[in-house]
Amino acid sequence: MFRSFGRHVRQQFVGYLALFIALGGVSYAAITLPANSVGSKQIKKGAVKNSDLGNNAVTTGKVKDGSLLSTDFGPGQLVAGSPGAAGPQGPQGPKGNAGTNGTNGTNGTNGTDGAPATKYFARVAADGTLINGSTGASSRKDAPGLYRVRFAGVTNFTTCAVVALPESAAGAPGEFRLARVDPDELLMRHYQSDGSTLTDYPFNIAVFC
Repeated sequence: MFRSFGRHVRQQFVGYLALFIALGGVSYAAITLPANSVGSKQIKKGAVKNSDLGNNAVTTGKVKDGSLLSTDFGPGQLVAGSPGAAGPQGPQGPKGNAGTNGTNGTNGTNGTDGAPATKYFARVAADGTLINGSTGASSRKDAPGLYRVRFAGVTNFTTCAVVALPESAAGAPGEFRLARVDPDELLMRHYQSDGSTLTDYPFNIAVFC
């Protein structure tokens, strides 16, 4: 029996050897891999993890220059002056010189003063008598409530401004209206408060030419 078992083993040796290698080949290959035989092609993408790296396995020579950011370092790990570290802030520089003032613009030309207006005035009584007035003033009454006023030196009242007001101290005034303007004479009418009846009434008149 042992003699036939030994013959069986010798006849199937190659088969048993192949089965042994198939079952234990992974461990055998891992133990007997030659140096530098595992390259990038033999490593599955994403297969190498942090736990596979030994302490101090990654050194500065393995890191691409300029690829790390300050956020990749813990607080206090970057020392001022070291590569990639921001240096301490320097003192504030001196204040710059003030700029020069711009050139002042040219002053505008003053306009020519206009000639002062000539002023005339008169206070006229209810009967047409001149109470007082500017030099050359005169007045008269032609009919009830109808007065004429002149000022010496004025030859064209059409270019003048005329203001006439009843003498309010004389009682309840009516209204004075400029009836006509002649070149050298003003015709004034005084109406009672009803606006229709002409009555005598004292008034003040001013003329600006």
